[in-house]
Amino acid sequence: MDGRQIISISKDILKFSRQVLQKIEGRNSSQYEMCIIYCFLRAIENFESIILLTENNKPIDAGALVRVLIENLCQMKYMQIKPEERSGKFVKYDTLLAHSLRDKMIRNSRYREDKEKIIDELRMLKDDVSKIKRLYPRPELGWHQKNMEDLMNEIQLSDKYLVYWTLNHNIHSGPTTIKKYINKKDGLDTSYLGGSTDFFFMILDFIDDVFALSINNEIENLYFRLNK
Repeated sequence: MDGRQIISISKDILKFSRQVLQKIEGRNSSQYEMCIIYCFLRAIENFESIILLTENNKPIDAGALVRVLIENLCQMKYMQIKPEERSGKFVKYDTLLAHSLRDKMIRNSRYREDKEKIIDELRMLKDDVSKIKRLYPRPELGWHQKNMEDLMNEIQLSDKYLVYWTLNHNIHSGPTTIKKYINKKDGLDTSYLGGSTDFFFMILDFIDDVFALSINNEIENLYFRLNK
């Protein structure tokens, strides 16, 4: 199968995923389900960007986004273990990040003109931050407090960690990444797109399981088309 065919089928997978999203986003969902819908939406946008970068012969940049796709999958599977507790921390942690960001901004001279606005925002967040800190001991303030290897072991994706590590190394290793840019292949390189579809199919299977959509046949058909 050539690169154009892989891109074409990947676009069909993307189109199908948007149809799935439409089925679930209008539901009267729990907090956990809303968090999963958010992660799924993010994964769809991420997958579309991988397709576009691949189509425009930017495979290394596409590979950087496969790493984000894996993180999306890990977030969803981690929340599934204790849905109510972990989705709650997922939401609350955003408040802590918002407070931390504004606290740093107010100490930076670049934001001098916005100081009063930032102070007001900090004041508005103060009570919520205090409640969260009372609710969770300090070591538990981060929403999963794990490095990716430990996290992927817990959610039984340890066999995929080497893929994540390699993508991470590509991003943070200057010489390795530079060599890949210099030695870029002629023509379409769909290797990272092909890898991303494996994780995206895992996300679709996960969504099917959580929302009981009975879309397994459609997923299998797309998988067969891509891998025949």
